[in-house]
Amino acid sequence: MNNGTLALMIPVLGLFIGVLGVFFSGVHKLWKLRIDAARARSGAGELAEVLASVDALRAEVEQVRVELAETQERLDFAERLLAQAGQSRRLPGAE
Repeated sequence: MNNGTLALMIPVLGLFIGVLGVFFSGVHKLWKLRIDAARARSGAGELAEVLASVDALRAEVEQVRVELAETQERLDFAERLLAQAGQSRRLPGAE
């Protein structure tokens, strides 16, 4: 692997780390929702509070989906750049 390829892999790695961050953020929010639901079942919360919490979490999950879609688009773009860079470095006539 030459230095040019390695240099192009760095943005892809950065985007991958971003995707993981968004994923684990969503997992954390769902975990909190599960805890809130358990508290509501035990009588600690009122129905209105639980419904408000669910609505808020739905909005947050939708935001996470949007962020994940944007990150995936950026990753696809970086992959296309890597593919183009790999093709442009080939010698003419060499397959």
